[in-house]
Amino acid sequence: MKLETKYKFLLQKAYFDKGWSFASFLRYAIVLTGLAEGFATQSMKFTLLIGVVYAICCYLFGRYFFKHGWIKAEHEVTNQFNLIMREIRASPIMNGKQKNI
Repeated sequence: MKLETKYKFLLQKAYFDKGWSFASFLRYAIVLTGLAEGFATQSMKFTLLIGVVYAICCYLFGRYFFKHGWIKAEHEVTNQFNLIMREIRASPIMNGKQKNI
């Protein structure tokens, strides 16, 4: 497998992972819906449909997150509280070359 193919695959995975992590609280609603429907009708078709729609929405949200620069802002927020980044930014090597947002 070529590096370019691996890169494209992992980029798609990153989109999904970001959306999944951002909307992870909705999983519990899907589980509760599935349990309620499973006990009531013995059919899981509706829950499966909700799960598929949820997975697609996770991917699309993650793609939006990357394409519109939100990932850079998220990393900058993380860097504000990262002690190593504080030391690097305060070091004479940086000499004011990079400033916080």
